[in-house]
Amino acid sequence: ITGWDLPEDAAPALTALAVVLVALGVAGVVASFGLFALGERVFDLDRDTIRTLMYLKLSVAGHFAVFRSRASNLVPGDTNGAIDIFVRDVYRGRTSRVHVSSSGDQANARALLRPRITADGHLVAFGSLASNLVRGDTNRSADVFVHDRSTGRTRRVSIGVDGRQANGDSSHGRI
Repeated sequence: ITGWDLPEDAAPALTALAVVLVALGVAGVVASFGLFALGERVFDLDRDTIRTLMYLKLSVAGHFAVFRSRASNLVPGDTNGAIDIFVRDVYRGRTSRVHVSSSGDQANARALLRPRITADGHLVAFGSLASNLVRGDTNRSADVFVHDRSTGRTRRVSIGVDGRQANGDSSHGRI
């Protein structure tokens, strides 16, 4: 190993560490396929539900969990009665709602399936039927939004190259 100020006898320890990390990575993939088979064959879950659960498992392993819930007691002031998108910071033990407008107003309709979050927890993509998350949302269709957890800004990303809103439903955004 060059460029690092390490003792010469550190190389075997680093090699062993690399082997363990690769083994854990392979074990994680095998476990995920095992969970998929178990969910499908034993619990009779549909593939979309299994994918959502597997994504939650992978996100939790990465520090953040993103999920949908109709619960009104996860964050203060949740009175809309809608299914919202939340992010749980597993390390800090904090839950925040991201299915909100840039000014923090709660959504006036439900969030859709499969929210996505970046590995660093900074950005969250989700679909929603809400019409009050951004100004000018008058298409009466499901849209895809990205919420920036650092700034609190929510943007609609399911728009045309000319900046006009979609004339039909959009969903399942990925980030």
